[in-house]
Amino acid sequence: MDTWSAHNSTSRVARHWGEVPMIVQALHYLKTSFPYTTYDTLNSAPAYHFGGCLWHPFDHQRGYHPDPFYGGILDAFRQPKTSYYAFMSQRPQKTRNGLGSGPVVHIANECTPFSPEDVTVFSNCDSVRLSVNGGPPVEKKVASCPGGLKRVPVVFPKAWDFMENKKLARGGKEGAVKLVAEGLIGGKVVARHEVRPARRAEKIRLTLDREDGVDLYANGSDVFAVVAEVTDGRGTVKRLNDEEIVFSVEGPAELLTDSPDGTLTQPVKWGSAPALVRLGAKPGTVTVRASVKHPGSQKPVSGVIKFDTKAPGLKMLFTEDAVGCGKKAAGTPSSAAASVSEREKSLQMELEKVRHELNSLRNEKVSAQQTHFE
Repeated sequence: MDTWSAHNSTSRVARHWGEVPMIVQALHYLKTSFPYTTYDTLNSAPAYHFGGCLWHPFDHQRGYHPDPFYGGILDAFRQPKTSYYAFMSQRPQKTRNGLGSGPVVHIANECTPFSPEDVTVFSNCDSVRLSVNGGPPVEKKVASCPGGLKRVPVVFPKAWDFMENKKLARGGKEGAVKLVAEGLIGGKVVARHEVRPARRAEKIRLTLDREDGVDLYANGSDVFAVVAEVTDGRGTVKRLNDEEIVFSVEGPAELLTDSPDGTLTQPVKWGSAPALVRLGAKPGTVTVRASVKHPGSQKPVSGVIKFDTKAPGLKMLFTEDAVGCGKKAAGTPSSAAASVSEREKSLQMELEKVRHELNSLRNEKVSAQQTHFE
């Protein structure tokens, strides 16, 4: 850092600052040109130095400084930064019990108008093969620093060209624009990562942030994240988007929010907006909805996700009132009213989709007219 008062550093990077600052942070943690504890220096340490760790894996608030700690490889909601994949590139190639190991390849480029021309790829494979827009692949060996960093990031100079993307898209070959990286071990492809430029923001996609195989128990205390991503029609995340997302929840759960109506409004940062959901003490089906704060016929279509919670299997030593759900439970509409409400919301979402499809057809006509006038 420059000073302990300012806290400016190439390691302190918020996820929503974008890909270039995140790449700088990732390279900072792997190997620097100045004296600093990095992956490279830990690997080159004497034999008696048998380990090292990073403070802290997650961004977080701290009491002694007005700014959050931005040095994590994930943000406060556990959304990964580029540094997360840089750390993955240093893990063993062989899978060991499925925990923190196995081949990986990651393209650190989102193909935006402001993305770097030089494409950086993080991988723990023997070599990386990159193809651009379906062209012939270029293969490069994953180098290592003698006695230091095990796997150096691979850089492909001037691989991304936004104007070439524009040329292909205007020529009716929009689907051909993509970066494809393949990781090879022993001459065989063992990992693959594909990146496409995001087009028009079309919809909101919701995902439940939990490990596979982990059940959701209605114990009145478990909290997990639901992440809303703004995507184009193909599902590519629209990183450069500044919508605000309004979350709502139905069923035996609640959003962590101060809003009197129980909703939560979150800004989209680097393509996504997270919400924290706390499970209630009764098992059932939970429905989370997400819509843009200022809806319109040209705005992304709302998203919805449903999941079931299970009885905890242990005797609870509290009542529903004790976890702040008493008033909510008392005000829950009857099953008939709830059914009508659910039907109405479902129809509203269907109508929103139909209107969006109609406007998409109109936009295609307008796009064709603008192309004609150029």
